[in-house]
Amino acid sequence: MRSLLSPLYNKGGNVFSKYDDEKDQAFIDDFEKEVYALKQYFDSNNNHPWKTKLNIILLLFPVKCKNELVRELHKRLFKMKEMQH
Repeated sequence: MRSLLSPLYNKGGNVFSKYDDEKDQAFIDDFEKEVYALKQYFDSNNNHPWKTKLNIILLLFPVKCKNELVRELHKRLFKMKEMQH
């Protein structure tokens, strides 16, 4: 069986707007529920014909704003690239 590792980013529900402190146990509990819901959604909608031949490992990340995340990642990657020259 071949393994495939893939990150999956999804806009988190109200988790990020309800809490200011990511160390708050209530935030952690809601965050975990969001991650498990994403996993369940993926599993129930994965109808790929090779499903039984692949071991798909997902890194599930509920995020506040996917666009902000991508923008910040691009900025950091660009800075890292500049440092190499």
